Amino acid sequence: QDMYGITDNNTEITSDVFESFEREIQMIQDKSAYDMALNMSSEYVYNTRFRLMFLRACQGNAKKAAKRITRHFSTKLNLFGADKLVKDIELSDLDEYDMEALRSGGFQVLPK
Repeated sequence: QDMYGITDNNTEITSDVFESFEREIQMIQDKSAYDMALNMSSEYVYNTRFRLMFLRACQGNAKKAAKRITRHFSTKLNLFGADKLVKDIELSDLDEYDMEALRSGGFQVLPK
């Protein structure tokens, strides 16, 4: 399970967890990229499936998930720029150097 990134922790993500997640995000001081994304497309940022990814990755820990989502937008802004901040990154968004790095096998993209 560790090898494939599968967890047997079936933490239930309730509406209370979502509310706590939002409160934790608001308490983070340096979230300028997150705020930029929110102003550009609140639909993208508040998408339930999108937010669930961060909560599940942190086993329902709202504080850790809040840090993770704000870091996500900061990193995405630095790597891809503001024009791709509120869209899913696709292979067509990568340049030749990025594709070479993908093919090198340094990391693996899993289906889920």
